[in-house]
Amino acid sequence: MIPVDAKSLLVQLLLEVGVFNRMHLVSGLVIGVLLFLAGTTQAMAWWNDDWKYRQAIPLSAGDYGVGTETADVPVLIRLHQGNFDFDQVKADGSDIRFVGNDDQTPIKFHIERFDPVDAIGLIWVRASRLEQIWMYYGNEQAPGAQDPKGTYDPSQILTLHFSETKGNPKDVTVYNQTPARFSGGLGLPSVIGNGLLARGRGDILVIPAGPSVDLTNGFTFSTWIKLGIPQQDAYLASVEGPNGALQMGVNGLQPYLRLTNNAGTHTLPMTSSLTAGTWHHVAGTVAPSGDMALYLDGQPAGTASFSGNWPELKYDLALFDSTAGGHALDGEIDEVQVASVARPQSYLQVNAKGQGPEGVRLALGDIQENEGGSRSSSYMTVVAQNISVDGWAIIGLLLSFGAVCGVVFINKALAYRQMNNENRIFLHAFRNLDDPLALDGQQVEYPQSPIYRIYADGVEDIKGWMSRHTDVEKPEMCHKALNTFKTVLENAYMLENKRINSGLIVLAMGISGGPFLGLLGTVWGVMNTFAAMALSGEANLAAIAPGIASALATTVFGLVVAIPALFAYNYLASNVKSMVTDLGMFVDQFSNMADHTYGKEEL
Repeated sequence: MIPVDAKSLLVQLLLEVGVFNRMHLVSGLVIGVLLFLAGTTQAMAWWNDDWKYRQAIPLSAGDYGVGTETADVPVLIRLHQGNFDFDQVKADGSDIRFVGNDDQTPIKFHIERFDPVDAIGLIWVRASRLEQIWMYYGNEQAPGAQDPKGTYDPSQILTLHFSETKGNPKDVTVYNQTPARFSGGLGLPSVIGNGLLARGRGDILVIPAGPSVDLTNGFTFSTWIKLGIPQQDAYLASVEGPNGALQMGVNGLQPYLRLTNNAGTHTLPMTSSLTAGTWHHVAGTVAPSGDMALYLDGQPAGTASFSGNWPELKYDLALFDSTAGGHALDGEIDEVQVASVARPQSYLQVNAKGQGPEGVRLALGDIQENEGGSRSSSYMTVVAQNISVDGWAIIGLLLSFGAVCGVVFINKALAYRQMNNENRIFLHAFRNLDDPLALDGQQVEYPQSPIYRIYADGVEDIKGWMSRHTDVEKPEMCHKALNTFKTVLENAYMLENKRINSGLIVLAMGISGGPFLGLLGTVWGVMNTFAAMALSGEANLAAIAPGIASALATTVFGLVVAIPALFAYNYLASNVKSMVTDLGMFVDQFSNMADHTYGKEEL
């Protein structure tokens, strides 16, 4: 939206160049409407006409019990027969898309499970903010657009859904971790689709040490767990080596965190215990600053501080047991997430409340059908749909300035036309005069003629000279008086020249300033695109192309303002040059006529 002071500046500029004092009512209305439109940015009515259906998904920070600042949290969207029509989507769900609340920004997502027969859909969406988003579907020609690696930020080093029924569990983060060892029961119905059964007899999953398993900046482990019996110091996750160790485990039904460093072993037990036979979300975080925290179902369940240095934990990451054995877990597991930073409580609370059986159930909005628009979208439509808010702000400013240039051009062109017509009529009458003063007092007939205004100033000078020589029957102007008369005409000529050129500076500013404003928008947009790439930790053509197109759109609008302004300026400049030439010729003609009529004859 254009700032109020920018609008005031435009109005002030018009007043200074003298446009408002001659502007027609229609011109004023045009400026007002265009300023209003330029200051208002609205979301597109429909993200893309190729998609036939959409539904609103009311993500709300309040529903999850967190603050509005919570961002970049993968949120689980559950589709079922009660909130979604599986008959209107492709069998594999590949035409599903998610778009932000602005109805323009695509959101990264991936599908854990999509089964139209059983009417079940489990989709993970990366919510940059917890606010309403849109789900689009119903396009038979759409290719798949899932982006599992983009659903999580670069700090997420492992995410296991356990949706497989055989083979190794698949990591869906950008690091695509491949287990070096795995044994366990897959395909078990769980809290989110399928889960894992750790059978307490050596079942383990080991992620080998490598650049991605680097806990230099902290550690977060979270999972859903259901235990049938108390455990004998079983590990949920462990990183162990000669320089230190970090374990998150369960002793009996009480989870704990344990860190070993140069100052010894530091253990943080959970303040409450798990309920046997019930699913719980458990999480633990450790920060290099010395803070340890445990969470149960998203709520704090113990905090402590450790002394000593943060150990260099660049070893194998083992789940459900120790790499050396002896700490096997006996229970059901689902949705394991490991991060190389200490996640805040709000992040873990969204996970707990949004994924569990008793958590937030998103009530999807009614199905909306796109009955307008064609089934194909032009390139320009795609560009318009991806222009950012700051891009629209610059485009709005350019359109406003373009409107001002248009109004200036129309008013100056009409004014020049009237000036030329009145000049032509006046000169025709003037050339047939015997007495230079015969046309005095006819301002009403030539109200817009700059030549007549020069003539009127000259007449006033002659009449003033005559009033000072009433004692002479036929006064004659001496050489000094004629020079004074010529000076009056030249001053009037300069004043009219200034009046004729007034306002053209606006067009000159449009010619030079339009492309630079467009370039500002382009540089700003490209900068934002690369910043988004840096935050997401990845780059691909599909992700950056809309941002680049949006950035370049501002340059296009800058040229759209500058090119017409250039043609308009040159057209008006040619009129000014012709008119100023006529003014100069008239000054010479009037001077000669006055000299011939009133000048003193030299012997």
